[in-house]
Amino acid sequence: MAIAFSGFLFFEPDVLNHADAFQEANPLVTPATIVPEFYFLPFYCLLRAIPNKLGGVIVMGAAIVILVSLPATTTGLVKSSKFRPVTAVLF
Repeated sequence: MAIAFSGFLFFEPDVLNHADAFQEANPLVTPATIVPEFYFLPFYCLLRAIPNKLGGVIVMGAAIVILVSLPATTTGLVKSSKFRPVTAVLF
């Protein structure tokens, strides 16, 4: 299996690539189907949803601040949302 994989990897590396990867790059035209990687997709959607660029950046920063501050906002002994109906509804 390792020999077959190595042969495929070294002699045919472009077989599984997308057809768009073989087009000549044009620096003057942005592709219409540009999509970020999956880990940047939520922030990309936030930036696209708000027409004002500064507002999009502020909302993106607020999203990061909210996610970072979530562990510090829990002060009770019970950490489960089952016993906090308001938190369960908001979540």
